[in-house]
Amino acid sequence: MLRSLCRRSFVTFAVVACFASIAFAQGSTKTTLSGIVVDASGGVIPGATVEVKNNRTGVTTTALTNSTGAFDVPALDPGLYGVSVTLSGFKSVVLKDVELLSGTPRAVKVTLEVGTLEQSVEVVGGSQLVQTQATAIGSTIRVDQISTLPMISRNGLNIAIFLPGVDTGGSNHSQRSSTISGLPQSAISITVDGANVQDKYTRSTDGFFVNIHPKLDLIEEVTLSTATPGADASGQGAVQMKFATRSGTNQFTGSAYEYHRDRGLNTNYYFNEVNGLDKNILTLNQWGFREGGPIVIPKMYDGRGKAFFFFNYEQLRFPLSNTRTRLMLSPSAQSGVFQYASAGGFQSVNLYTVAAAAGQTSTPDQTIAAILAKIRTGAQTTGKINDRTDPNTQDYLWQPESLRIDNSPGGRVDFNLSQKNRLSISYNYQGQRLTPNLFGGDEPNFPGLANQAHLYSAVSRGSASLRSTLSKDLVNEVRVGISYAPVWFADLVSADQFTDQAMKQVIDAGVWTPKH
Repeated sequence: MLRSLCRRSFVTFAVVACFASIAFAQGSTKTTLSGIVVDASGGVIPGATVEVKNNRTGVTTTALTNSTGAFDVPALDPGLYGVSVTLSGFKSVVLKDVELLSGTPRAVKVTLEVGTLEQSVEVVGGSQLVQTQATAIGSTIRVDQISTLPMISRNGLNIAIFLPGVDTGGSNHSQRSSTISGLPQSAISITVDGANVQDKYTRSTDGFFVNIHPKLDLIEEVTLSTATPGADASGQGAVQMKFATRSGTNQFTGSAYEYHRDRGLNTNYYFNEVNGLDKNILTLNQWGFREGGPIVIPKMYDGRGKAFFFFNYEQLRFPLSNTRTRLMLSPSAQSGVFQYASAGGFQSVNLYTVAAAAGQTSTPDQTIAAILAKIRTGAQTTGKINDRTDPNTQDYLWQPESLRIDNSPGGRVDFNLSQKNRLSISYNYQGQRLTPNLFGGDEPNFPGLANQAHLYSAVSRGSASLRSTLSKDLVNEVRVGISYAPVWFADLVSADQFTDQAMKQVIDAGVWTPKH
């Protein structure tokens, strides 16, 4: 088996100038809060100061209403915000817990009453929010909802089956077979922090096959847009699925978990019972932890309100075995005696005797005979041999074993470089090793044979965005994303791969050099 290497990479770059209305970078998870400020009679109020404060990080963005009383605060991270509006001669207005969703512009109308700045009016922000800036149809699942969903996997992409418009009526009822709004899977675009994570070679037929599987503890929210996407969609796809990673806050928070499943707690499969086989190995151990907060270096740097981090790590260890059915020659056929049907039943013929009578070689090939003997010996040590209606062949059932190990670190850092410049960087890595690759059918065909291969992948995704406020009505966002997905099939193949096929002389001759 030859070693093959498949490398896939994708880089995106977008620059956006934000004027009175906002246009997002392709795949961006940022959002906009806009609105209008009026007096009690409905007249517009220019020159009012609008402060938008992130409840978790304390980061504040300030804007002024223009001559029509309107304001825009673009390129905000999703989350809960407090909005305060002040102007001399009027009572201050505070909107609490205004929820902003990724990629979904929101607008609010604020009414100021005559009074002093010391007087304050509190309103519930959520009841004031309306979406007037885009015609897109979408839905969002937030982190608090994600943590309570009935999911048995840590794959955030499986959240898709809970979203409106997603049909999972395929043969295996899984996310991979789903369609959205009846559209083909080629119409789906899946991004994490603006970087596309789909496999470019299979996207036209398998849009849900991704290089990076967003982990549940790493996700802040996921937004699905299913109709009339805005300028941010560009040529990415009619259906936009945008994942946003968590960011740190002014509070240190974290959690840890471990899930364990052992075959001792499972019953045996029905067909294993019928064939007298043991339970398949199925021992799943999955653990991880997350931590987030302000970047603080004692006696050197205090990033509270300015710099934040979030880190998540998960590992999956998955020893398993699958029941395989192999076809092998019966003992008589292996010795050269084959049977065939005739009018009186089965008749036997010794092919070596026939060959000798015809003046041909009447002894078995040594290499083939050695392989057949090794197959028969291995089949007698484990598994089970069943007879077939064909007297020349038998079914051999056995349970080859494999070990899967996944390592998935990821995180994000946010820096307020100044009052007008903010930098966000996120990164995910997912490494996987299958020894051997049981899912790809690369395990030994029979016990004791050397023909096996492993699989190794080292997939990574990163994105960075710089938001700069150039003036009171001009905001610029630069976003760069990269997705890199090397996968080694038939990895760690050695010279032992060919010992049963008498290929040592080929290797010694340097015709092919295995990877060790």
